[in-house]
Amino acid sequence: MRFSSAVPLQEQAVATGGAGAGWHLAREPESITLLDAYLAVGDDEALFALHSSTPSGSCPIGFGIQPALRQVFGRLDEAVRRELATTIADMLRDVLAQQPATA
Repeated sequence: MRFSSAVPLQEQAVATGGAGAGWHLAREPESITLLDAYLAVGDDEALFALHSSTPSGSCPIGFGIQPALRQVFGRLDEAVRRELATTIADMLRDVLAQQPATA
């Protein structure tokens, strides 16, 4: 996983800058979710956002598109956040399980 050095990590840091290059986890991998990592380098806004300008109310699609998309995007956001509840430790186990067995 990559972390942006341009983004300051908050009090609930998931990683700290290492000496020279790289990062070190700030907490045990079992206590850091992928959502924690995402939020540490981004923000807590919705993962799927509507266009910043309001569509024309006189357009047959424009008048109802935002409420319809808001529902879909809300469900998508919830589903993605549920999947991102996976911990770093879970991911490490999955990665290591992919390695071929050695004799």
